[in-house]
Amino acid sequence: MDYKNATKDKSDIGSMITGISKNVLLSIVFTMTALLIFAFLITYTETDTSYISAIIIVITIASIILSAFLNGKKSSEKGWLTGVLSGFIYMLILYITGSIIFADFTVNSNAISMLFLGIVSGALGGIIGINNKKRYKR
Repeated sequence: MDYKNATKDKSDIGSMITGISKNVLLSIVFTMTALLIFAFLITYTETDTSYISAIIIVITIASIILSAFLNGKKSSEKGWLTGVLSGFIYMLILYITGSIIFADFTVNSNAISMLFLGIVSGALGGIIGINNKKRYKR
């Protein structure tokens, strides 16, 4: 699936959206698996609980970078853009899910910071993905 001329044909836009969605869902599965392993470690080891928030943020960033990296590898240009979309969609899903679970749809500085972090991480992952693909094609 090549995202190169996605703006020229509606079917290409659909394939781009499908590709981004699949990779975002894959990264959500990665996040859930990593958080489950982390929860197991916290439960059965003597881990300092002051690091929980930082580790959750690291897992989230790693998941976004994974999704954006995979999208960047499929893109022939503008890997950063598919990465930004991946990060935005991932964070939007995370925000909506958290808001439904906690019945709180307020947008505060924390939510905006996480959205910004997701977008930047996505752009970074997309750039790495497209550059990684180009390096191995030569």
